Amino acid sequence: QAALFEATRALGNKRFNFTRKDYENGRIVIALVPIKQDIDALIEVVKKCPLLESTKKSHNVMKTKLKEQ
Repeated sequence: QAALFEATRALGNKRFNFTRKDYENGRIVIALVPIKQDIDALIEVVKKCPLLESTKKSHNVMKTKLKEQ
């Protein structure tokens, strides 16, 4: 949620935005229609966004088995 907020704040939001999470594979999808078309700026904003702890525990996260790489 924080990464999505920062991305829309940096690039503007023309239509919609949402996120989808895949905890098993460690993937997050950020979908938005930005006013400013700059993929490098989007990547930089998401990289700089801090990870925030949730006050409500997600059971999907708790069930995830982490893989060693």
